[in-house]
Amino acid sequence: MGRTRDIIEEIADVRQRRRFGEAMSELPHRLFALEQAFKKHDKAENELTRYFPVALIACVEGYFRMAIKDLVDAGEPYLTNAEKPASSIKLDFSVLRAVYGKAITVGELVAHSVQLSRLEHIQAILSSLLGKDFLQELRTTTDRGA
Repeated sequence: MGRTRDIIEEIADVRQRRRFGEAMSELPHRLFALEQAFKKHDKAENELTRYFPVALIACVEGYFRMAIKDLVDAGEPYLTNAEKPASSIKLDFSVLRAVYGKAITVGELVAHSVQLSRLEHIQAILSSLLGKDFLQELRTTTDRGA
């Protein structure tokens, strides 16, 4: 029989791997490290080269999980807007105790529990949290550095 998932331990492991506590700091750090590793690796190692896109996607997914956590933990209206995406979370007493004891946050629980393997998933969760169409809003943003 398989081992059951320990959501609290998984969230603690994710938290421990972070160098910074917020999405906007973590992503550039990880992308820079990935870029440096790509520049240094032996291009003849085809097998290793095939893993860089996977690592890039993992960085993007990690960023969106942290952004979801930050939004939900910021409070209203995002906390209320998280109700629909969080409806599939299976709660047991240990999870409730961890949230109550502040071992994990509601944002971490929501971010850990949503599926983000496709752009449609990211669009759905962020649109739900923001109360606006995420991709449409993204189209209207401007580069502050430009």
